[in-house]
Amino acid sequence: MCVFVGYAWCVVGDVLYLIRFVMMLDLECIQIVTWLFFS
Repeated sequence: MCVFVGYAWCVVGDVLYLIRFVMMLDLECIQIVTWLFFS
């Protein structure tokens, strides 16, 4: 059971890291697009 909980926690951490990474990329893309659009 402890092993399963640890594994699940690792998976959750990886998913959160991926979501944060995608959101960071989205923010950069939005900034670039708005900069190109308004310049």
